[in-house]
Amino acid sequence: MGTVGLRIWAALGGLGLLTLAAACGFPPALLPGGERPAPLPTLPPPRRTPLPGITATPVAIALPPSPTPTPPVFIGHQRARVLRVWDGQSFLIEGGLTVRLLGLEAPGAGVLGRPLAPGGREAALRAQELLEGKEVDLEQDSTYVDGNGQLPRYVYVDGVMVNRELLAAGLARLAVQPPDTRYQELLREAEREAREARRGLWAGPLPTPTRPRAPAPAPARPAAPTVPPTAIPRFDSQQAPVTRPSAPPGLSAPTPAPAPTAPVPTRAPGAGVAIPSFGTVQPAR
Repeated sequence: MGTVGLRIWAALGGLGLLTLAAACGFPPALLPGGERPAPLPTLPPPRRTPLPGITATPVAIALPPSPTPTPPVFIGHQRARVLRVWDGQSFLIEGGLTVRLLGLEAPGAGVLGRPLAPGGREAALRAQELLEGKEVDLEQDSTYVDGNGQLPRYVYVDGVMVNRELLAAGLARLAVQPPDTRYQELLREAEREAREARRGLWAGPLPTPTRPRAPAPAPARPAAPTVPPTAIPRFDSQQAPVTRPSAPPGLSAPTPAPAPTAPVPTRAPGAGVAIPSFGTVQPAR
């Protein structure tokens, strides 16, 4: 390598050292002759304001829903605990829900807006004996909840259907409401059994059907009295004095109207016709 190449190499090496020193923050060394080297070119500062026409879009972050308590699901068969019996057809279970016995209607026991009816207390006591404080099985038919917010169900205690027990004891009447008709024949047979055995509501004599009475005939009016016809006398026979029948009591005899009299013809004055008197001879015409 010649002398010129060594000088170029030394110059490049010195420039690299100056660049490295400037990058590390060291003050630049003076050039031979006491002059400072020219500063290196720097990049423009970054733009801090957004460009016009570009807006930031907020990003919606979907949070997971918080866990909330849900009511128990009563589909098919469900087990529940009875807290209190309201009457012969409804009771309260854990969770604050009211269950209504399907297929029957018991007399009111004075609760839930229903007045106390004959047989209502007996039906409520029997339902309390069968259900209150026990674990029961609830079977759903077609309706999940009725219009009153109650759960219509078939209820079982130790495998025995309480709906049928109350009907067979005569403590309720059959009340099948479509579309919940799964056991309507079984419940109808239980009510027929209670009627034939005269149990509960069917203990008294059954009312016999009465036929509608025929309308009473209108009272007949009394017949008018008949007057016997009067015999017409012959011209040459002597007439007996006619006696008219007397009017019946309460009726007045009709008064005969006077016979009409023919008007007497009159002549105009000055006609010149003389009216003959009796016994005079009239001239021949």
